[in-house]
Amino acid sequence: YIFSHSVQVTALNLLIHEKIFRLTQEEMIEVGIGSLLHDFGMTFIADEILEKPGALSEAEYLSVKEHAHKGYEFLKNLGLGEVALHIVRYHHERFDGQGYPSGRQQKDIPRSAQLAAICDTYSALTSERGYRPAYPQAEALRMMREEAGNGLFNYEYFRQFEGVMTTTRGVSDQERTHLASTAPGQGGAHDA
Repeated sequence: YIFSHSVQVTALNLLIHEKIFRLTQEEMIEVGIGSLLHDFGMTFIADEILEKPGALSEAEYLSVKEHAHKGYEFLKNLGLGEVALHIVRYHHERFDGQGYPSGRQQKDIPRSAQLAAICDTYSALTSERGYRPAYPQAEALRMMREEAGNGLFNYEYFRQFEGVMTTTRGVSDQERTHLASTAPGQGGAHDA
């Protein structure tokens, strides 16, 4: 799972960066390397935990949460660029500051790491796991929109991601209508 997930996150993050930002070739390479290695720290987590079919215990979950820091610590002296290392280190930070490993928030989370978090979540939700089936694209985007509204992601980055995904992946008119009807400001759950 980790290899195919990492490849998917890389493809998504490169697509999003290419569609939204005007990056140099060198910057795109950094984004690609960081995205491919974003879960490198999982190699330091016991196989019994990674392959467990059911819910993790609190201790197991705490062990998994160390992967971002462990990956960064291993890779930081190998000559990778700052953008790549930021993706590895900060892809589990939350926009509201409730993430890990550092509890960074908003503008303290590097842009490429924020986008990697969105791509990471999308890939995880739309992939079959031992403990649940894959969610359809529209459902995954709905769940992510709700979480973005609750502070998981930079909402503007999420909206740009969603726009790229719904135009690139061939979302049906029915799914697009459903997505629009659940968006904030459209009678969805996040109107306040």
